[in-house]
Amino acid sequence: MELYPPKSFYTNRLIMEACRIEDAQDLFSNYTSSQEASKYLQRKPHDNIKKTENFIKNWGADNWDNCSGNYAWSMKKKKSGEAFGVFILIVKSNEAEIHFGMQATMSGQGLATEAGLTIIEWLKNEASIKKISTVCDIEHKSSQNVLSKIGLKKTKLLEKTLLLPAKGNQYRDAWLYEWSK
Repeated sequence: MELYPPKSFYTNRLIMEACRIEDAQDLFSNYTSSQEASKYLQRKPHDNIKKTENFIKNWGADNWDNCSGNYAWSMKKKKSGEAFGVFILIVKSNEAEIHFGMQATMSGQGLATEAGLTIIEWLKNEASIKKISTVCDIEHKSSQNVLSKIGLKKTKLLEKTLLLPAKGNQYRDAWLYEWSK
């Protein structure tokens, strides 16, 4: 069964839209090029805007048409429309994997929780989705808090599973977070 996520979600403070090439400059300036925002990601900061544009081409709005199972929404400030982060969804059969990241100065305002609750609520209402999961570095307390607030449960310690370039060339321990029907 194909899953067709909405291209847009609107919350009290956010607009979440399928990433578009028009978002590249904001995302590059505010998020993808940032050392701080990339600290717990499995990629290095983008050193040029072309890498952000490639991410958008591979994960953004065009994927809704080809049903690749890989989707990314730009998280935007509702008042200005400025993109400051992304929310990623990977769908395989009846399982969904989520990831999110944002501009470091936007952390601590409940925006990741607001975005996450919106996506999780939609996923839970999709009959075909039986499980939602993600992994989170054991040191990344703010993301662990978000994952708990959006309804995912810490279920298992995964030893030596994450390679985070900003943290060195060694695999790191991570928590598995899950929700199941």
